Amino acid sequence: MRYENIKPYVSSDGFWAIPKTSCKVGVVLVLRCGQSVTLIQKQVKKGYEFSNMLSLPGGMVRPALDEKFEDSILSSLAQRAKSETGVDFGYLKDICIQKNAPLPVTSYTVKEKTKYTVIIPISANISKRIELSSVDTSVKNPRWHKIDTILWDKLSPASFVILNHFVKIWLGKFMIDTSSLLKKHSRMCHNWEDNAADKD
Repeated sequence: MRYENIKPYVSSDGFWAIPKTSCKVGVVLVLRCGQSVTLIQKQVKKGYEFSNMLSLPGGMVRPALDEKFEDSILSSLAQRAKSETGVDFGYLKDICIQKNAPLPVTSYTVKEKTKYTVIIPISANISKRIELSSVDTSVKNPRWHKIDTILWDKLSPASFVILNHFVKIWLGKFMIDTSSLLKKHSRMCHNWEDNAADKD
């Protein structure tokens, strides 16, 4: 999915959503400090597809009163990043909605119903690594991870696709071959995008 094709509206349950699909909109933070990035770990939860997996911090995008879409993206992520990692957006530099980056669709199940979310990445830098902490009970272990030693096989599919894109730009190459995993996760995200379109 491409950013210019999103054309969002506010759904009946109060989230930004994509017309002609069953996709809601989510956002993640790609926060870099030197040669490290911030990742969180999903809590262990029976039946949850991404239980115990590493992920970029973020969540669903919900608008405040009369808030425009891009303002909602930033404000929603600021709240989630603070909750999941303790990072205050006031300390970040070069905050950018990455409109040309991959926007993978992810899927999960809630009360036996399949949900779909298109993920928008926001990149940012911070000049000094700060101590990370979480008050969000759905995640654990917010940590700085060295770019060249990321545990790629532990990442959730959408986070993998997004982070793979950025690391390729940052380093120009990988210390390990991630191509087979990239194909696998990209295929999963494309399938979920197709399924979301079929559910309208």
